[in-house]
Amino acid sequence: MNEVFKQIKIVSENIFLKDLSEGASGNISYLIDEKINLKKRGQMNLQERLEFLSLKKFIISATKTRMYMIKNDPKKFFSIFSINEKADGIILYNDLKPSSELLSHLYIYNAFLKENIQIKSILHVHPKFSLMLPLDDEKLLNLKLKKTHKEFDIFFENGVGIVEKFQPGSLELAKNLAEKSLKFPILILKEHGIFSYGTDLLEIYDRIEILESISKMFIFKTLLGQTF
Repeated sequence: MNEVFKQIKIVSENIFLKDLSEGASGNISYLIDEKINLKKRGQMNLQERLEFLSLKKFIISATKTRMYMIKNDPKKFFSIFSINEKADGIILYNDLKPSSELLSHLYIYNAFLKENIQIKSILHVHPKFSLMLPLDDEKLLNLKLKKTHKEFDIFFENGVGIVEKFQPGSLELAKNLAEKSLKFPILILKEHGIFSYGTDLLEIYDRIEILESISKMFIFKTLLGQTF
């Protein structure tokens, strides 16, 4: 766990310094392998069974957590929990309430494990320039971003996905994210933020930073009259 929190400290500090999320927005989760030597402190029901998460253990940033606070002592800002054996409920091991985007994280993990694909972490932030992109046509957007910078194809071989506007934290959003996450390495949520996921938190963060940089180039080139 020490290595996990070390990475979380690095990522959370960079998110704050690079203005990738504001206030208490954004959240980080991690699928952990370590044994939990803590007593049960509470439980929550799930609206649906997530059978591929049975007995899986996680940490996720607690609700109202500010990224600039995490870097000081990450362990103080993460809810620790597991999924029960029936996969229809959550067992809480501390008093920190999980992020309001908990369902989105869990449904993405469940989607990957259903396909026997291992992911270890999910990161959700609210970057500015990526959300200013023209998000009405997914295929056209990817073509334009490819023309903006040659590195786009290197980091986003399948492009980036666009998710329609749904209520943050809702089951509907979680299901749509889970479906699209299997097709793209990163998802832009209209008028909301970005989800990135994978096996290494630093690489997951890198994708967001790279997309935000390319998005910034695209916005400024467009303002300067360049067409794509």
